[in-house]
Amino acid sequence: MAEMQRVIDLAQGGLRAGWTQAKVRAALLAHLERERRYLDYRQRSGKRTPYDEQTETDQIVLALAICFLAEDAAPSAP
Repeated sequence: MAEMQRVIDLAQGGLRAGWTQAKVRAALLAHLERERRYLDYRQRSGKRTPYDEQTETDQIVLALAICFLAEDAAPSAP
């Protein structure tokens, strides 16, 4: 429960700072790209850690979050 309160507190701060759904999608996409570059670098370097595996899982979560937000933003058919 304390973890969810932290999420709520952070979200409220974001809303007060003027974050919009479009801005959140853009930030998530930038984060997704930044992590992809990190993973590509790690692969070229021949290094692998459990953090890399978690980052790959996070890539899926971020991609789904971006898609879900895009669905919510799509105009409804009349």
